[in-house]
Amino acid sequence: MRYELANIQLNRACYLLKKSKYILVCGHTRPDGDCIGSMLALKLALNSLSKRVSCVISDTFPPNLWFLPGIEQIKSRKKKVKKIKKFDLIVSLDSSSLERSGLESLRASTSPVLNIDHHQDNSLFGSVNIVKLKASSSAEILYNLLLRLGVEITRDIATCLLCGIFFDTDAFRNPNTTSRTLEITSKLLSKGACAKKIVRYLLQEKSLSTLKLWGKALARLSENRKLGIVSTVLSEEDIKQSETEGLEGIANYISCLPQAKATLLLSEKNGLIHGNLRTQRDDIDISKLAFLFGGGGHKKAAGFTISGKLVKTRAGWKVE
Repeated sequence: MRYELANIQLNRACYLLKKSKYILVCGHTRPDGDCIGSMLALKLALNSLSKRVSCVISDTFPPNLWFLPGIEQIKSRKKKVKKIKKFDLIVSLDSSSLERSGLESLRASTSPVLNIDHHQDNSLFGSVNIVKLKASSSAEILYNLLLRLGVEITRDIATCLLCGIFFDTDAFRNPNTTSRTLEITSKLLSKGACAKKIVRYLLQEKSLSTLKLWGKALARLSENRKLGIVSTVLSEEDIKQSETEGLEGIANYISCLPQAKATLLLSEKNGLIHGNLRTQRDDIDISKLAFLFGGGGHKKAAGFTISGKLVKTRAGWKVE
């Protein structure tokens, strides 16, 4: 029955994509490799079907993703999308809710919404929902959808999809990496996906300013032995002084501490505090903790955003 329902959703998604001429593709705030990689892969695929596609995010994206083909075509808008009524279809990628896109004008749209995601707290907000909790990434889901659409997987599409898979599996180290994930990865490599660049920019290459910022985060590690949580903070001033936003990877790096049940990175930007939670334990679901602060995510990787400011006191860092 579940297989039949999944097929129905895929067929409906293909129908919407084929009949639509003007399509808006949006991601989530603080976009990552899976979000951006999936957006670009879908844009390239739809362009090959003679569709007019606009890709919009409400944030800037990490500088280590600039190598992705077509990334300069993604537009960054804070709150509004102009002429929202002209779109026949809105595709939301890698977002648990439409609100998480940060694009307020989408709420007033009457266009159908195709929701493609793999987060367990997804609210199934779309007209059509392709939400697969066991998928390693939204890119993995998108790969199957593109095959159903009959799209040729070019080298550029393969590179974007592999970037999404590589990022969300943390270089195939996370437990969400399955035999299907590796099978798809193999097929993407056979299509010419540039794995060398993906490994270089996502895993290896770090600027001097980024490493200095990491150094501040590592120097401030604090352990709550009662709760088993190791945490650290980066203030907005830290990030401004470093002249970089190279936060990608810090949360995953500190999660490898063997004594930690869970780890927390708090970073500050524009009056908001972003929390990144990670765990390596199978008996802990940190998405439940993130949910308490209005966030969500996966069992082992989750996050939240709250209003406030990080302030250093004699007793340590606190939120005001």
